[in-house]
Amino acid sequence: MDELFKRLYDYIEPFDSDWKTRIKPASKEMMDSYIKAAELSLGNYAERIPASYLKFLELMGEDDGGLISQSYNTVVDMVATNINEVIEWLDEDGEEKMLPFYIGIHVITYVMWIDLEKENNKRILGTYDDDYKNFIRVSESFEKYLFQCAFAHIAEYAFKEYFSLQKSDVYVIAKCQNITPEKLYKKIIHFIEEYGIKENWFSEPDYYIGQSKDTTFCIKYDGDIHGKITSKSHIIVKSIYSGILNFKMDMILNKSK
Repeated sequence: MDELFKRLYDYIEPFDSDWKTRIKPASKEMMDSYIKAAELSLGNYAERIPASYLKFLELMGEDDGGLISQSYNTVVDMVATNINEVIEWLDEDGEEKMLPFYIGIHVITYVMWIDLEKENNKRILGTYDDDYKNFIRVSESFEKYLFQCAFAHIAEYAFKEYFSLQKSDVYVIAKCQNITPEKLYKKIIHFIEEYGIKENWFSEPDYYIGQSKDTTFCIKYDGDIHGKITSKSHIIVKSIYSGILNFKMDMILNKSK
């Protein structure tokens, strides 16, 4: 588990060398209080809390240095969660199956959850929709989620040139090519890798995350397609974006045959 966080530190270091100085670990007293509260709230499900999450609290439970909170594109600044705030969100009925792991508190309260009914690496992280009725999947595992947050932080702050692929753009492309958004999503991934962009291990089936030395690209399919290109070079961003809009579909289809 220490190796996972070493890899996380090494991944963030080239882009944000000050991040490690901002994080604050949870004290032993805090961790003991959390374990007791979690056992009361979750009952037997407490055994399913991911070991990586407990290590996260140990290493940065008092302040994660903005790792999670800065990854959100919100209209308000999100405050990095604190282990004491998480403890307050744990009920005491011993029947909970959902573990609150991130509470962003500012003008609004935003909670992220881990579904403990899911076994092993199939645990799913997510939140609820605006009506607090439907659970929205965000990531397949807490390990992946940490790196996805680090990636979002890098894309937002390290590479200054960027362009977002909007739903309206994708709709026009798919309609012109007479293909479904799902098929277009796969074709865009095939196209983007021609620029030397390699897929990261923390991608997911419906959320491609790739990067090269000076460019990042992510694209998500959730019925619609959302994507973002970021780079040190405006020329690269423009080239990729223009390529997707013009979309050399004949070339890609021929290569995939």
